[in-house]
Amino acid sequence: MVDVERIHEWRGEDVFDSEGEKVGRLHEVFYDSETGEAVLGSVRTGFLGRRAVLVPLGGATAGRGYLRVAHPQARIRETQAGRDAEVLGPEAVRGAAETFGVVLPVGGELESHTLIERRQAAAAEARQRADDLEAQALRQAEDVKAAHARAEEAARQADSAEREGEQARRAALEARRDAEAADAAERSRPGPRDAA
Repeated sequence: MVDVERIHEWRGEDVFDSEGEKVGRLHEVFYDSETGEAVLGSVRTGFLGRRAVLVPLGGATAGRGYLRVAHPQARIRETQAGRDAEVLGPEAVRGAAETFGVVLPVGGELESHTLIERRQAAAAEARQRADDLEAQALRQAEDVKAAHARAEEAARQADSAEREGEQARRAALEARRDAEAADAAERSRPGPRDAA
């Protein structure tokens, strides 16, 4: 069991062995994909940190700016060089366990914290995109609702204008009939022109 919470935050920090000798720098942390437990660390050792070795993190402790593993430097130096990977298969895990003489609690593959971070970032981005699309859909639904309301109001106004237009036509016809009747009555009445 690792005694360091959020051990991945020590990436880039110095790594010391069980006797306090500097081994290198913590490059990566590998987690059991089934349990989420930190199992192995990739430590950069040697000249300019070119060599990477896998070191079990069980019993690791941390101080300000450093991580201390529970294994001696001599054993760590015997370790075969690891490879930069995002996923470690069972063979790599068994090799590290045999080298250090420990049992590693692994149910499946080990995943690097970098891979986990990238997957979490992709999931967060997908959630944000879904939230944005949902908000956009809600805005569009509100726009459609408002457009329907405007269309209904325009239809009511058109109906009202049509009724008013029909009433005006009827009134005009009545007025024309009244005017024609008045003209006809005026023509049929004897007037000054008939007297001459």
